[in-house]
Amino acid sequence: MMPNMSSDEFFLANPEAYAEAEPILDKDDEFLAFWEDLTHDFENFETNDHPSPTPSQESHKLTPMEQYLESLHCAGTVKEISKNLSKKLGVVKSTMKPISNYFTKKVFANMKKMCPFPVFDKSDAMLYLPSTMAKLANSGDIEKFTTLLRTHSDKNAKVILCNKTNLEMPVSKFLELVELVDDLYPDSMNCMHSTKVINNKIVAVMYYKYTDAPEIYEHTESMVTDPLFRTFFVGSRKEIVQRALQLHEKSETLQKDINMLIDMQEELQMYGKSDLVMTFDAVSKKIMTYEYYSTATSVSHNGVQYNL
Repeated sequence: MMPNMSSDEFFLANPEAYAEAEPILDKDDEFLAFWEDLTHDFENFETNDHPSPTPSQESHKLTPMEQYLESLHCAGTVKEISKNLSKKLGVVKSTMKPISNYFTKKVFANMKKMCPFPVFDKSDAMLYLPSTMAKLANSGDIEKFTTLLRTHSDKNAKVILCNKTNLEMPVSKFLELVELVDDLYPDSMNCMHSTKVINNKIVAVMYYKYTDAPEIYEHTESMVTDPLFRTFFVGSRKEIVQRALQLHEKSETLQKDINMLIDMQEELQMYGKSDLVMTFDAVSKKIMTYEYYSTATSVSHNGVQYNL
């Protein structure tokens, strides 16, 4: 070997020496078996099935890998062979370099270290329950939302809307409310901010948005039949919006601005924040209570934001 010549350059200049070189791995090694299989594919590649190179291909400057393959009389395009090699090694590169001892040792060492990452079914894990609830509510998949809550809830579980009324209801009634909200506000969106576990409680923080349109109130009388929900959805728009925003607690200027928009029959973008606290039984791992603490944060109209 020339003094200033690397091992790769030496093998490229003297292909016959490559076969005489000692193998870098034992014959029983999986990587060596793969390499022998790959070279076997090269040797059985038919040369007559490929057309002659075009002038542009003839003028193409061969890469070191292409020179090496030419020296072995391996027909076919380097692209096809490189794709096969990349597929087996799990490496994708636009150009291939000579396979050096360092390269093979490093790749095989990394292959031995690799192990499958554990797979979590996030849609069914209790820790991810708030995120999955938000996702299903956003897509309007009430059927899966119902299945999810029934799966993770205790048979006596309660849902508490912790506003000034502290409305309490069984899970079955809450599911009716979710379906009703989806019908009245089809564009409503929930965004999960954070989830954490504190003792036997899962605490989630999410933000929500929906459009309050005057047309909605033309249909609530016929759509909302349950007496429990009529208080929240049936009545004049101004009355319901004022109650939802707790507008009587805000400044006079803000009350005046919001009331003016309602009187003008304008659509309003409503934004809010919900803290969901789920308490589960330590033994059964079933949710016993769902507590919602919701607060309206702002109203938007034609790009103008009214912070509450």
